[in-house]
Amino acid sequence: MKIFLSVFVFAFVPCLYANSQNSTNIRFPVEKELEYKVIKVDPVIFAETPGVVISANKFIFMRSSFEPLFFVFDIPSFNLTGSFGKRGNGPNEFKIPDSRNAVATENGFNLFDIHKGLIFVDISEFGGDASDVKIEQIKLPGELFMLNDAVLLNDSTIIGLHEYWRSDSMYVSYNLESKKIEYFGQYPDFSKRLEEDAVWGAFWRHSVIKPDGTKIASFFENFKMFRIYDNCGTLEKEVVMNIPEKVFFKKPKESIATFYQLVKSTNKYIYAMCINGYPEKYLELIPEIEVWDWEGKPVAKFKLTNPVFSFDVTDDNNTIYCIDRVEIDKIYMYNLDLN
Repeated sequence: MKIFLSVFVFAFVPCLYANSQNSTNIRFPVEKELEYKVIKVDPVIFAETPGVVISANKFIFMRSSFEPLFFVFDIPSFNLTGSFGKRGNGPNEFKIPDSRNAVATENGFNLFDIHKGLIFVDISEFGGDASDVKIEQIKLPGELFMLNDAVLLNDSTIIGLHEYWRSDSMYVSYNLESKKIEYFGQYPDFSKRLEEDAVWGAFWRHSVIKPDGTKIASFFENFKMFRIYDNCGTLEKEVVMNIPEKVFFKKPKESIATFYQLVKSTNKYIYAMCINGYPEKYLELIPEIEVWDWEGKPVAKFKLTNPVFSFDVTDDNNTIYCIDRVEIDKIYMYNLDLN
C-alpha cells in the first residue's frame, strides 16, 4: 500500500451533511470466512500495540515501546533483514511513535509521533544496518503538540484529532507551507446527548486517506459509523449503522463496545477491522474486515479465523498480512481475491 503524494493547496469549507445513510441492515455483496496461511518468522513479533505496513517487497513490524522499534522482513521469503529504531529525543530517535497507524509509502513508511511530529522513514537502502535508514521529521506548532489520529493528506497538509478544548469541530488541518491551522467537521446531532467534556473521547476514530490524496475516511470506535470527506473538508458520505445507548448512559467502571479499531486503504478500497466486542475480551475476539469503496458502498465482509491485532493490504487488493495478539513468530496471510 503506497502513498502517492500530490500537492493540493486549499482552504477547508464548512462540513455539509450530504448523502447520509442510516441503516442497521447493510448487506455486503460478498460475506465469507477466510482461511489463512501461516508464515513462520523470527520470534520478534511482540508488543502492546503493534503495527504492520507493507512497502514494496518489505513487511515491516513496528512497536511503540521496546527497542528496536522496527523489524524489516523480505517478501516473499519473510527472512528478517534487520531492525532499527531507538526511543529518545535525539536526531533519528522516536519518542512516542504511533506504530499502530503507520502508513506505507513507496520507500518505507510515515508515522506520527505525539512529541516529535510527523516522521518519514526511508528504508529503500536498508540492508540490516540502521545507518542505512533515512529519517525526516516535520515538527508541528505548539498548539498541535498532542495531535492524535494524524494522517498526511498530501505533502502540504496534516489532518488530525486536536485537543477537545481547541474547537467545536472534529478535525484540525495544518498546512506545512502556509503554517495555517484550520478546524472543520461538525459533530453528529446525537452528540448533544453527551456531556460536553465527554464528546471528544466518545468520538475517537481511526482515519485513513485515499493514496491519491483526494479523500479522507474516518471509522469510529464507540459508534458503528464512518465518514468520507473530500480533500476540501466537505462531508461526502456518512454511514451510521449502530449508535449504542450504553455510550450515553455508561456507569462508572462499565465497559462499552469497540467497533472499528484499525483502517487501511488502497486507491480502490477501504479496509476496516471491526471488533464488535469489549476490551476485556480482546484475546478471544475474532474480528471482521469490512471492505468499502471510496463512495461509501459495501463491497465485502470477511470473517477472519484468528484474533488479528494488526494488518496491511497489498496494492492489488488481493492479500492481507496480519499479526495476532498471541503468537510472536507467525505472520498470517489471507487471500481476498477481490479483483
